[in-house]
Amino acid sequence: MKVPGAVILLLFVLFSASCNKEQPKGFKSLPFFREVIGTQFTEVRRAFDNGLSFDKQGFQLEPDWRVKFLSDDSVRLYNPLEDQSYNFHVHYDHDSVINMGRVWLRVKNVSRDSLKLQLLQIEGRNVSAERSNIYMTFYSDQYISGLKTSAEQLRKPNVKDSLFVRNKIKQGGNRPAHAFGAREPVRLIPKSPRIKVEKLALEKDPAGAQALSDEYLSPEYKVVITPAYKDFNYSFTATVDTNGRLYFGKSTVYLMPEFEESQNRVMKGIMDVYLQNLLEIRPGKTLGMEHPSLITLHVKGVK
Repeated sequence: MKVPGAVILLLFVLFSASCNKEQPKGFKSLPFFREVIGTQFTEVRRAFDNGLSFDKQGFQLEPDWRVKFLSDDSVRLYNPLEDQSYNFHVHYDHDSVINMGRVWLRVKNVSRDSLKLQLLQIEGRNVSAERSNIYMTFYSDQYISGLKTSAEQLRKPNVKDSLFVRNKIKQGGNRPAHAFGAREPVRLIPKSPRIKVEKLALEKDPAGAQALSDEYLSPEYKVVITPAYKDFNYSFTATVDTNGRLYFGKSTVYLMPEFEESQNRVMKGIMDVYLQNLLEIRPGKTLGMEHPSLITLHVKGVK
């Protein structure tokens, strides 16, 4: 049976529309980056789908990528942890999904001046819509130069971020229950030679860069008191409010139920008697604003 020409044309239009509906702006077909080969791009903004670079826990997304497409299917990526650049293959998947540098991304927009990519979280063989909520914006170095500014300036938190942090602090007040990670962590400064403090640093792990946020989300401090009323070794969490007051949280090691109450009482006593009096405690800050934040203390006493 002969199919009318009008029907064939309609089917072709519908097929073309379905194929292109997920394509990034500026390009109608693969590969996406042909027109920007050789252009150096610097990431200037990384934000959640609500436009903020901070979440409720105080975790901050930080732009640190630099990319240059060397060909249709190869890219040079800068690794800030190692201060080195490496070449990677660009794998094109279905729709506008790509993989480069062992990261899955969806290409949202491509132009000579800018790129916009969506970070994807893959569960099994599917994209997690709920967790794929981070977007990366890049400007070409030439475009940044034309703005008469620097990438460092463009990467700073914006007004929307500042308002979010300010409102969060205002709503939570000085209540320990509303503590969140401080980008400038608590400072513990000895007021007596009897006490020594060391802020523990995380090892730099290129394979788990996001874990480096634990340095400010969950800062840890080693404290040694000499002399103490007896030898002891305790690890526990505490909240520091904007007045530098410590509030006991909980032990970080398992305690037998029959000893839990008495051990918590001892740890709280050590915190109140020794730490509160022998340390100058400066609260944590985010974007220059003080707020309650949670810390972990490893306290050793030497008789």
